[in-house]
Amino acid sequence: MISAALSALFVIVTALAGFFCFPQPAAADAGAPWDGYATPADYYVIVIAEGGANIRTQPSTAWDAVEYVDSGQRLHVINTATNFDDEVWLEIDSPSGWIIATAVVDEADYQPPEHEGEESDEESDNDEAVSSGKTAEEQEADEASASTRILLFVLLGVIGATCIVAMISIYMLFIRNKTPKQPPYPPQQSEPPYPPQPPAYPQN
Repeated sequence: MISAALSALFVIVTALAGFFCFPQPAAADAGAPWDGYATPADYYVIVIAEGGANIRTQPSTAWDAVEYVDSGQRLHVINTATNFDDEVWLEIDSPSGWIIATAVVDEADYQPPEHEGEESDEESDNDEAVSSGKTAEEQEADEASASTRILLFVLLGVIGATCIVAMISIYMLFIRNKTPKQPPYPPQQSEPPYPPQPPAYPQN
């Protein structure tokens, strides 16, 4: 009798200790779509769902939406949970509620969408290659060849200008200085004055 009573008391004490010492799931509302267990989190996500997403009171699309967030909005995640449909939901603090994980992406992995009418450089190059009937590698080779031809023309121009300057310098230093100079013409002498006339004698 005593041993049976002690065994029963031990079982009761163990059960009470387990109840108070181990964490219990959060109390879920009646008919809630999850068991109340949530994993604490602290990170930011960006809404990527086209047209935005709803924030709900419980982690399920069957529950009411309390707020709406636009695509591209930044949200702070404080808890994560998996409902009975194996859907992962994220609890956010502002606006307070739950959003399905497929509607967002981690901020570190977010890539802003390209604006309409704008194409990336790679897509633009591919479009040009398709329109010209050449591959991107062939277009790059053509551009490199054109650049080489331009550099060659510039180099030939510099060499030609250098040769002209050198020829002018050689002419000025050697050829021009050795050319005999013509003696200056003698100065023109003025005509000698007429001889003096003999004095006129008086006629008596």
